[in-house]
Amino acid sequence: MARKNVGAFLLVGLLVAAALLIPAAKAQNAAPPSLQEQLQAQYTLSKLHSDGSAQPAGTVLVIQVAGIRGVPLRDLTIPTSVYKDGVLHPPTGKARLLGSMVQGATYLKPGASGPEFRPLPVGDKVYVSKLDVDSKSDRIEFVIDECATCAGFSQPAPYKAAVSFQFAKGSLATTSVPDVEDTIAKVFSLDTGTAEAQPAQPEPQAEQAGPPQSAPMQGLTNDDVMKMVRVKLADAVIIAKINSSACSFDTSVDDLAKLKQAGVSDAVLEAMVKGESQPTAAPPASAVPDTGSLPTEPPATNDPDSKSSITAFNDAKQDAEVQFDDYKPVTVPSKRGAGSRFDVGSNHTLRVTFGSKTHSIQFTATSPGLQFHFTERSIKTFVCSPDPAQGCSLLQ
Repeated sequence: MARKNVGAFLLVGLLVAAALLIPAAKAQNAAPPSLQEQLQAQYTLSKLHSDGSAQPAGTVLVIQVAGIRGVPLRDLTIPTSVYKDGVLHPPTGKARLLGSMVQGATYLKPGASGPEFRPLPVGDKVYVSKLDVDSKSDRIEFVIDECATCAGFSQPAPYKAAVSFQFAKGSLATTSVPDVEDTIAKVFSLDTGTAEAQPAQPEPQAEQAGPPQSAPMQGLTNDDVMKMVRVKLADAVIIAKINSSACSFDTSVDDLAKLKQAGVSDAVLEAMVKGESQPTAAPPASAVPDTGSLPTEPPATNDPDSKSSITAFNDAKQDAEVQFDDYKPVTVPSKRGAGSRFDVGSNHTLRVTFGSKTHSIQFTATSPGLQFHFTERSIKTFVCSPDPAQGCSLLQ
């Protein structure tokens, strides 16, 4: 009987050990954010209603080249223009019809009975309703809807269309995100102005020139460590951040067990236990954090390819309002992002607002880009490597 009890205890012990080790192994082997996820953070999706309004309203793009043909929103098939080798090819009789296709739908030529085709002009502003990355076929496809509420729209009703970006065989998997975005920008540029027509606003008063007040930053917490683990940062990066930061961890036995089950490694847990005694940092003296430690590039040039891809990710559980410089603020849902592109070496300000609280940070656009991950309490900066395989690293 005693031998059976010992065997039972051993079996239970093995099961508990496996339950603790499997999440850690998964976290260590987890892949970095996919190209699909990074592009959807840059080009946030919209859902267009039949009256032309978008809810939620995502990124607005501006058509840069002719050759895109649209159909009414009610149509089940969408004509696809193909951008390949620097040329946009309009839909033809052999063009693939993409979107909400019914089974057995046939190819339709422009002008034939069926879809009512209309060219979408250069300068037309559109929303992105679907974005699909097909790495096996080296293709990225956009489904776009005309922005009926944007300034300059003069058509009776908005149309939809599709554009497929065809990359060289076997190249998409190794192409950096900024290079992919540069290719997309040949057809669609980001609308950096005010997308929707707005009434004239009064000139800002002199007393409004100062930066918005920022909520005090708190010490590093368990949630902060979990966020770094979820974005697949290496243990060495997480530990370095813990060692260089004020900490307010909860390292009770129950909390350590929860962290372990969520995939936090033993090395990081040890650093958290050691860092728990560090004092919490005092609120910053300025609403705008010092950016002296940000890497800089040579001054911006007239080279159109000298661009930096800047993306802000909302890691909080509630929606936030994001604004770059004096551009129109956009609402970013939880776990989504918003982005823009700036000249390398140029200086800018990012403002993040949750209700009545605003964080702000000044930064210098670097090549190939920066990522900002923010919550209600803080904004963290990640510097992206030119090598896509290395991803982005937390700025110390």
